[in-house]
Amino acid sequence: MICGLAMLGLISSGQCVVTWTGSGGDTDVFNDANWDFGSSSLSAIDANTEVLDDLVISNATVTSASGAGFGALLIGDGFSLTLTNSDYSSAGNTDGISGVASGAQSTINLINSSMNLQFASIGVDFNVDGTSSLQFRGGGDPINSQVDTTALNLSVGAELTLTTRAEFDEQVTDTGAAGTITANGTEVTVGNMDTLFSFTGGGPVTGTVVPEPSSMALLGIGGMALLLRRRK
Repeated sequence: MICGLAMLGLISSGQCVVTWTGSGGDTDVFNDANWDFGSSSLSAIDANTEVLDDLVISNATVTSASGAGFGALLIGDGFSLTLTNSDYSSAGNTDGISGVASGAQSTINLINSSMNLQFASIGVDFNVDGTSSLQFRGGGDPINSQVDTTALNLSVGAELTLTTRAEFDEQVTDTGAAGTITANGTEVTVGNMDTLFSFTGGGPVTGTVVPEPSSMALLGIGGMALLLRRRK
C-alpha cells in the first residue's frame, strides 16, 4: 500500500493506494483478505459501499459477486481503480461498477487488461488503452448516466463489446440516460461510428477502435514523402 505517491499519473497524489494481493485464496474482490490496506483508513471493501481510496490490481484475475439484487464496486468521487495485466469480471447478472453522484468523476484505468461487467453507472470515466477490452453484458443503457455522466475513453486498438450492434447506436443517442463514448479522441456518433470502429460478431458485438481515415491519410502522405526522400 502506497500513500502520497502519484503512480504513472494514474493515481491522485495525497491519497492512499490499496493493493490487490490475492492472499485470501480466491478471486473475490469483496474478500478483504485479498487486499493490502496498509495505513489506509479502509478496512473492508463491500458491494455498494463507497471506496474512498485508490485501488490497484496487477497481474491478477478477479471477480465480483454481490449476491442478490443490484450490486456494484462503488468507487468514490475523485478515486480510481487501475488494472494492469489483469482481468476483472462481475460474476453476477446484476453486478457492475459505479461512481457517486454530484462530485468529481471516479476513474477506471485499463492497461493491457479486460473488464466484463453487467453495467457501469453514475459518473465513471473509463480509460481503456489499445491493449485492453471492456464488455457490458446488460442491455438498455448499460453505460448509464441518469444521475451523472459515465464516459468511455477508448484508444486505438481498444475493444468495446455490447449485446448487439444496435446497442452501440443506443448508447450514443439516448441523451440523458446513456453515457458518452470517445474513440481515439473523437466523440462517437451514429454518423461516424463505422469509421471509428471495426465491428465483429453477431451478438455480442465487439467494436475495435481503428485510426480515423484522416489519420491514415496523413500516415500515407508521410510514408510517401519518406519514400521519395530515400530515392533521391
